[in-house]
Parts: sequence; C-alpha cells; structure tokens
Amino acid sequence: MIIMKEYKCIKKGFTLIEVIVAVAILAIVVTAFLAMFQSGAVEISDAGKKSTSHYNAQAKMESKISDSSIDGTSMITINLNFSGTTYSVEGRKIDIDYVYGKNSKKLTTFNPN
Repeated sequence: MIIMKEYKCIKKGFTLIEVIVAVAILAIVVTAFLAMFQSGAVEISDAGKKSTSHYNAQAKMESKISDSSIDGTSMITINLNFSGTTYSVEGRKIDIDYVYGKNSKKLTTFNPN
C-alpha cells in the first residue's frame, strides 16, 4: 500500500511572469531617466559653449574700447530728446561679430567722446 503524503501548496516569491513584467517596467523607467539626463548634459554643454563665446566677444569689445584708434569703428552722433531739449552726443560705434554653434551674433556698443 502506497501512502501519499499531502503537501500544502506554499506560495512564496514571485512567478516568472511577474518578474518579467517588473523587469520590463524597470527598464522603461530607467531608459526614460537616462534620456532625460543625456538631454540635460547636452544642454549644459551648449550653455557652456555659448558662455565662452559671449566672454570672448566681450573681451574683444573691451579691447576695442580701450584702443584709442578708430580702426574697425565708426563715428556717429546720437541725438537725445529730454523734455523738449535736444542733446547731441558724439562718439564711436563699436561692432563685434561672433559665432557660437550655428548662430551668428553682433555685439554693439556706443563709446562717447
């Protein structure tokens, strides 16, 4: 006579399907975060390049302002009206052209005499 033992079905842990679904969801979330961080890193890099370009243009502008020669500048007169009174200010207009990335910019200032 064969005696069969009755085993209780003890459920511990997760099924294979639950593990696969959890790993898939985790992969999707991690991929989204990595894409976000990569995009942020690219934007930070672009901002750094833009700041460097602006700094270099500013240095060129300061060099031209401190240079007493008129080379690369144009003499202009600006007329200002305040309460019916007109004031004329002569000076030089200084332009600096610079490029960062795909953008071309012009930095302009007026230096009165």
